[in-house]
Amino acid sequence: MKATPNKSKEELTKETYIKLRDQGLTNRAIALRYKISEATLYSRRSDWGLSKPRKRPTMKTAKPKEKETVQKPLPKVTEHEAEPVKKDSARALTQQADTAVSTIDFMQARMSAEHFKGYLIGNVLKHSSGPQFSPEDVKKMVWYGNKLLEIMEGGGGE
Repeated sequence: MKATPNKSKEELTKETYIKLRDQGLTNRAIALRYKISEATLYSRRSDWGLSKPRKRPTMKTAKPKEKETVQKPLPKVTEHEAEPVKKDSARALTQQADTAVSTIDFMQARMSAEHFKGYLIGNVLKHSSGPQFSPEDVKKMVWYGNKLLEIMEGGGGE
């Protein structure tokens, strides 16, 4: 940006402001040029009728974008095929009516391939971090690592 003449003695007018904005200057650059704060500039813009009212953020529920969402059908698992629920197992099951679907299969069905790989990598990292490892952490790291390897080698039912 070029050095500009000192405009501190010249008052910023609405017309001058509009001309400077049309030239591509930012509000910050204009405020610096006229040695006023950005808050003062905002106040003047408001007085001139050039500022939009600020929108207050509202709490909205996240709605997935249709292009990014990959909805895969849930795998059909009958109660005879379902594994028994183990308290500390990495393949803990969720109960859905009369059938059970493993959590990992549910996650894979609901995520894109890249997101699912990231999920597996995240679980490997989670169980490998921390000051101490328990044998259960090592088992889970190996399980998630093997699942990731299976997916990467193409045997993951993509």
